[in-house]
Amino acid sequence: MFHWPIRLRNAAFVSWFLPACAACVPIQPSDECTDAPIITDGRYIGSTMEAAGDEFGGCGSFPDPDVWYRYVAPYDGRLSANLSSDSQGDYVLGIWNACPFDDGVELDCNAGAGEIGMPAIEVAISAAQQFWIQVAGHPAREGTFTLTVTSSATAAPSGPDVVPSDITETLAFRPEDGTRAYITDTHTCNVGATDLTWGDTSPLMTWNAYRLAEGRLVQIGNSWVKHGFHANASDGCGVACRGGGGDILEAGCRDVYSADFNSNQNEMGPRSAVNAFSGDYSGPRGDCQIDVSICRYLQIAEADLDAGQYPGALYFFEIVLVASEDAAAGNAANNASHRRVTLDENFLFTPAGPMTVGRPALYAWREHGLGVNAPDPAISLQIISVPGEGHFHLAAKARDLGDGSWRYEYALFNLNSHQSARSFKLVLPAGISVTNVGFDDVDYHSGEIFLGSDWSTVVDAESITWSTQTFDENAEANALRYGTQYNFWFDADAAPAEGLGEIALFRPGDPASVGFATRVPGTP
Repeated sequence: MFHWPIRLRNAAFVSWFLPACAACVPIQPSDECTDAPIITDGRYIGSTMEAAGDEFGGCGSFPDPDVWYRYVAPYDGRLSANLSSDSQGDYVLGIWNACPFDDGVELDCNAGAGEIGMPAIEVAISAAQQFWIQVAGHPAREGTFTLTVTSSATAAPSGPDVVPSDITETLAFRPEDGTRAYITDTHTCNVGATDLTWGDTSPLMTWNAYRLAEGRLVQIGNSWVKHGFHANASDGCGVACRGGGGDILEAGCRDVYSADFNSNQNEMGPRSAVNAFSGDYSGPRGDCQIDVSICRYLQIAEADLDAGQYPGALYFFEIVLVASEDAAAGNAANNASHRRVTLDENFLFTPAGPMTVGRPALYAWREHGLGVNAPDPAISLQIISVPGEGHFHLAAKARDLGDGSWRYEYALFNLNSHQSARSFKLVLPAGISVTNVGFDDVDYHSGEIFLGSDWSTVVDAESITWSTQTFDENAEANALRYGTQYNFWFDADAAPAEGLGEIALFRPGDPASVGFATRVPGTP
């Protein structure tokens, strides 16, 4: 038995004895559906004691004390939820397509009324779709519960579909010149309908690190590219594994490489050798001549991990995969996954919370923007696709500074566009006063050929634009390349409104730019 706090509507915390469960994930549910923490497949313990009732009740019943979780579907398939036999009390269990305060509709429900091992409720899911899971306890029998959530892919994508599915261990190396280096294990799933070729050029794995502090998520580290060597097929992807390994990873199978196995520097090549859209890769090359003991690993400057400078910071590790057959099948949109990690006083990272599968770490800005598992609804997220090419992800937030001005924050992540980005432009209304303009990128290392010059900024009467050199001017310029996030911000004397922006692409191609809608300052 152990204590775990339940968050109450009045923001107080009360500890209750919850069922012992060695395999359970300790993520506390929220009393408000608007703040529901994200969970993935697994078992979760919670309590309805002292929870408040909402204006709506599960299964159309009266409002009961209830708590909430949120689930993001990793693929198309089915989602199942049930309460286990060690749960105590009468429960109503429901799955909604949105928070009821946002006009959500209950998709399935079961009023257990004291049953031991409540039958599962189940709904169809689509990749990246969100669901809210409600556990409500009748007032006379409120208590603790163990919730089990499982999913399965019923309609596997055509062709192979590779996705990073977990991080469970990290390996740290002795620092050099104020730089820390790390590598993790990799759990790689083929959730597609056909086998994936596995070998020296596919799949390709890269690692990134991010810090969320003072309301801003920035990329603080990256690695070179690690290629596949030998597939060790096993179950663990939510679909049936036929067992094939070696030079293929059969459909439904998972490959697991330990952190120690992934630490072989000779199997790591520069990102500049990768075409992230097609999956073409010329293979590892070059010698480690710079900081040899940590060359090519996920490198982070020790200053970026300073608890004194960044008190209360949250950290996230991300894995981005590239595989030519996955790309050819059009299944590359889910090739980035991330997991929150905790940092101790010895600069060691430990995985915490569940892996968020199929979504880049950019999404952690919203999901943890107000604290661990406390989403920030002010952050908008969108995918910007280059026709016939790759995908960017954009997050944006406008924050009232309380003095008549607003802080505008943007984070742009390149998932797999080989064309890459050379500028980020926002259209502004006339009369806007822009101050405190900023930009943040991540440094390359270990002899990577890309330059690291900060993007320049131009503010005129109609727009604000951050940019680097064109491809014709310098083919090795600091473009926003695959598996990388850049940040942009400024202050303005106007509240937000819907506006337009544009990403100019770096490498020649058609189109040369893509437009998007986002939050920008409105008319002063």
